[in-house]
Parts: sequence; structure tokens; C-alpha cells
Amino acid sequence: MNFNAVRNRQPGVDDAHCVFLGTLHLYKPWRRELMGFVYVPLPQDLEIMRKPFGELYEGSKLEGLPNLLRRMAGEAVICSVGDVVTSYLLKNGLLPNLAATDGKTLRKDSGLSKAESGYVVFEVHNPPGTISDESLSVIKEISQKVNRSCRFWIMVDGEEDLLALPIIALFPSSTVTLYGQPNRGVVLVTGNAKKEEALKILERMQVARRD
Repeated sequence: MNFNAVRNRQPGVDDAHCVFLGTLHLYKPWRRELMGFVYVPLPQDLEIMRKPFGELYEGSKLEGLPNLLRRMAGEAVICSVGDVVTSYLLKNGLLPNLAATDGKTLRKDSGLSKAESGYVVFEVHNPPGTISDESLSVIKEISQKVNRSCRFWIMVDGEEDLLALPIIALFPSSTVTLYGQPNRGVVLVTGNAKKEEALKILERMQVARRD
């Protein structure tokens, strides 16, 4: 499915691969018969998300991130999105409460092909450049259960890059979300800092399904 070709289409327009249905109703209950739908960001929102969505840790500043997270771990729910960031946390002895990985880094095998022991594992299909209904449903379910003693891992078939967005939007205000900024470092988003903006981007997303 060519989602790049879909992004500029209007609701109700068919092409050879998908049908555009309109925008995402974030609080509408997810139902099993809706699985298979995907949500596609608007081009202007993609531009927003290409920039750091929180505080960027790079260079010497990145070296102090593990100690900062250890101090925060007693009060915060820690979420990591991406294989590089999750591996970085694990190598520094930090176990995120939620990890989302796809087994790849820059489209190459990351070496992180399975979850660490002690995690409740969810497997989802999430095509590149989208947030699948399946992923969104799982993130919503975890958001209602997560606390500092829980460990969840989302194993993604496809690409997990955009999953930081619903985590930021839906998780408790005590959450710290980390994801990688390509060729730069790690972005850290705390609590409610970007929750409203993330919600607005999600609500503007266009809904598509496969024929």
C-alpha cells in the first residue's frame, strides 16, 4: 500500500489500494471488526514531528541521561520507542515500563529481536508512516493498566516510529517518553508537556483502510 500517495487525498476518495474514510475519532471505542484500519498524519503534522517533540539529549548531554532517568524512575512511568533508545536504556541498566520496537534500525537488523524476560508482550502490525488501529488499541489498553511496577513490550511488525505520539497523548501525566532523533540523539517528553499537541495531531489524522 502506497501511503505516500494517500496522504493528500480527501475522505471518501478511492485509489487502487485504499479508501480514505475521514479523520480519527480518538475516543470512539475500538472494535475487532475495525482492525486493519490505519491512521495517516497530515503533511504539516509530519513536519512538526520531524523536529524534536521534547527535549533533545545529544553529545555530552546524552551522557547524563541515564542518571536523570534513574532519579525519575521512582516517580515516573518510563516509555521507550525504537530499538536504539530501548537498547540504550537496557545497556544502562534501565528497564522501561513500556518498550516499542520493530527489530530494525535504519531499516537494518537492530539485534533486538525479542523482548527482555519479565515483560508482557503484545505483537502488532503497523505499516511504515502510519499508526494502525491495532497499535492504537493496544496502546490504549496498556495506558489503562500501566504503573511503575508494570513491564509491557510492543513488538511491531512494520515500523514503530510514530507510536510515541499516542503514548504521549494517552498515557498518565507521570509518564516520560523517549524516542530517537535520527543522527542526533534521544528526545525526552515529560508528563503533560506535549499531551494536548499530540492529541490534536492524532485527531487530525486521516483514516484509511485496505481494499
